[in-house]
Amino acid sequence: MAAEDVARYRKARMRSLAIYALAAVLGLTAYACGVVALVIWLARQGDAVAAAGVTAAGFAALALFALLVLALLNRAERRQRAGRAAAYSAMLGSLAGSTMMGVLARPQALAAGAAVLIAGLAMGLFDGPGSDDAPEDAPEDDMPQPPPGAA
Repeated sequence: MAAEDVARYRKARMRSLAIYALAAVLGLTAYACGVVALVIWLARQGDAVAAAGVTAAGFAALALFALLVLALLNRAERRQRAGRAAAYSAMLGSLAGSTMMGVLARPQALAAGAAVLIAGLAMGLFDGPGSDDAPEDAPEDDMPQPPPGAA
């Protein structure tokens, strides 16, 4: 049942894609014919070079208008994105701040954390790798040692 639905969906999507592609090609062809007709009409009204220049200027103005609209839309999207980012960071800041600032705001908690940190550092320094380097079969320090050469 699900496989049939997927196949039907895929077939409908492919059909839609083909029709959209055909419509795009036909629309661009009609657009090109309209531009050519405009240039021919303007050329009959006056000079052919002037007609081409006016058509080019018109399309340049349309291109600049499209770029202006795109810039305005991008600016609006950047503002929305910045607002969302500020809201997210404020949310995360309040979440992290509520836990960390709660600990750091109380002097007792801060002192206890510092004491644990200092104790850990001291244990690491005084009970570090150099303190247990003696081999296990070495004689204990409190036992008397035989003099060298006496076996």
